[in-house]
Amino acid sequence: MLHNNPTDNVKPPQPKDYEIKVWDAETSSAFLEAIKNESIYLPVLIALQTGMREGEVCALKWDSIDLERKNLYVKHTLKRDSENEIELKAPKTKRSKRNIKLMDETVKELRHQKNIHRLNKIVLGKDYKDDEYVCAWPDGRVIDPHYVCSRFVKLVKKYGFPELTFHGLRHTHATLLLLAGVHPKVVSERLGHSSITITLDLYSHVLPDMQQEAVDKLSLVLNNKKQSSLQEKSKLTFSSDL
Repeated sequence: MLHNNPTDNVKPPQPKDYEIKVWDAETSSAFLEAIKNESIYLPVLIALQTGMREGEVCALKWDSIDLERKNLYVKHTLKRDSENEIELKAPKTKRSKRNIKLMDETVKELRHQKNIHRLNKIVLGKDYKDDEYVCAWPDGRVIDPHYVCSRFVKLVKKYGFPELTFHGLRHTHATLLLLAGVHPKVVSERLGHSSITITLDLYSHVLPDMQQEAVDKLSLVLNNKKQSSLQEKSKLTFSSDL
């Protein structure tokens, strides 16, 4: 039996600040155009336009997408088990199971991909592995999230774009939404964060711009109110003179 805890005398290291790197809208669009014919084009597009994690993107199946209503349902994620085998698992947290509204451009690309899958299925027949994964190789096999991430970094270097990880696409999605004036609560729901506090802490670098916009809007409202008040007084003065 120990009379005291030896770790009480240990000073824990200070956590390092996590620097988030993102792309702007122009860079993001340019990169998508550059990798149009690459195998990871669809995973990149989905991550950028939905904010999904790499494991969630690769785990996405067609029965989780409603193209008519433009809805996507995050139900699973892909991870490697202790034996280094790809395993379909529940998402990171309870809030990670979520519904994401899709852009028209995303729906268009998904329809195109679905037609390609149908054609490959006809051509390959029994050799086609029909597991219904959205991001799959031509023979239907699921694309490994690790491959997607490593290939992404290589393509970023190959085409001379600013340094970014695949997970940075998720941060880019959130940052662009916040800069566009989307409420942080909505952004938090799209990302599947357990609380809006996480979203605000992660993307505090966007807040100064948002605060400036808020101040500008407040100034406009108050000035309009002041102008209306002066006009009203002017009318009253003119009426009394008569």
